[in-house]
Amino acid sequence: MALLDFLPQSSIGLALVALTSYILIGGIYRLLFSPIAGFPGPKLAALTLWYEFYYDVVLRGQHTFHIRNLHGQYGPIIRINLYELHISDPSYIDTLYASSASGEKRDKWEWYTKQFGTSGAMFSTNEHDSHRARRAALSRFFSMASVRRLQPMIHDRVEWMIERFRECKDKEDASITTNVAFAGFTNG
Repeated sequence: MALLDFLPQSSIGLALVALTSYILIGGIYRLLFSPIAGFPGPKLAALTLWYEFYYDVVLRGQHTFHIRNLHGQYGPIIRINLYELHISDPSYIDTLYASSASGEKRDKWEWYTKQFGTSGAMFSTNEHDSHRARRAALSRFFSMASVRRLQPMIHDRVEWMIERFRECKDKEDASITTNVAFAGFTNG
């Protein structure tokens, strides 16, 4: 029992010791034992998602630009948070992305596909073979022939939208809410 004598007797004290231990053990794991622990990058980014939150929310979307600066400081492959690496070297594309020609199968990262809240959708399918079957059902809609067939309609819509922009340009008090304009462009 002498081993447990140093622990506080109150439940609040015990909770604080447990929380502190959890944070310390998690930090040690993230910095030293994580599968991506050996990659360069800011240590604070390796410890917590608050680092990314700061650049994305507090500095209003600056994380993407900050990553470019980090590449200048740390090199072509950097750790940008607890779970992710960012690579700025195009020669790694074939290594990272499996193709049907390579014969490699790669499942998608569940953390990434959950963010859209569409677990049954093709994009959110994690397992390689299931995703491939769902993608095959839609592939004819994205073939070169299908896209070329839609080209005249797309051209007409672009011309229509540009004409609306020109009309607003000549008016003094006119303004365009671009997200509404683009939504109208895509919905007919």
